[in-house]
Amino acid sequence: MANRLNFLVKITFLLLYLFVTAQCGEGKIKDFEISIFPETPFVYPIDQQVDADTTYSKNWFLISFNATNNTSEYLTVAAIFIDVFDVNGNQIVETGFSPTSYNLTTAYIEVIPPGDTATLLKTTQAVDGIPDPSIPNQYTYRLKIRIEGWFGNGTTDPGERFSKVIFATTK
Repeated sequence: MANRLNFLVKITFLLLYLFVTAQCGEGKIKDFEISIFPETPFVYPIDQQVDADTTYSKNWFLISFNATNNTSEYLTVAAIFIDVFDVNGNQIVETGFSPTSYNLTTAYIEVIPPGDTATLLKTTQAVDGIPDPSIPNQYTYRLKIRIEGWFGNGTTDPGERFSKVIFATTK
C-alpha cells in the first residue's frame, strides 16, 4: 500500500511539474498574437495561371498573416507551416514558408519589435494542390498554422525558441 501511495504521489508531482512548466512556456508567447487575412480563406476549385512560371493547382487559397508583439522582447519569425485537414480530420496537405519563399538575403521572415505589428510574408502566399473534398462542392478545410521563431532580434544570436499555433477554416 505504501509503494502504491509513493507511486501516486510521484505521478501527481510529475503531472503538476509538467502542467506548471507548460504554463510557463506559454507565458511570453501568449502575448504574441497572429491573425490571418482573409479570416476565412476562399478555396478556388480551378487551376490558375499566375504568370509564365507559376500556376496554382486547383483547390487553392491565398493567405497572409499579421502579427502583433505584445511582449517586452523582440520576436524573430523564422518559418510558417500550414497543415490542411479534410472534414474527417485527415491531414491532406502540409506546406511551409521560410525566408527563401520570397527573400534570399535573410535567415528569417520578420523581426517584430516589442509593441509593434507586422505583416508576415510581404506578399500574399498561395496554398495549392489540395485534393478534392470528400463531399462535392464543400470546400471547408481545417487549417493548423504554426509560427516558428525565437525571442531576440534577427541580427543577433537566436534566443529562446517559440512555436505559436492558431487554427482556421476555409470556405
